[in-house]
Amino acid sequence: MLDAIQQHVESRRLTVLVTHWWEYFRNNRPDEAFIGVLHKTAAWLANQPDLKVISFDDLLNNEVRLN
Repeated sequence: MLDAIQQHVESRRLTVLVTHWWEYFRNNRPDEAFIGVLHKTAAWLANQPDLKVISFDDLLNNEVRLN
């Protein structure tokens, strides 16, 4: 999954990543593998100097220029 996210992010100008809390707790138990991918994704995004991670609030408040 991380490889697919990386390829998608690297090939587009804007990417929206959405996850839901229940994806991380299948059958009322933590899905450790899925949580691990979330952590790896966050680490990868944080270490990309040419990427900027923003919140939806930033976008709604016009704090980020997309064009």
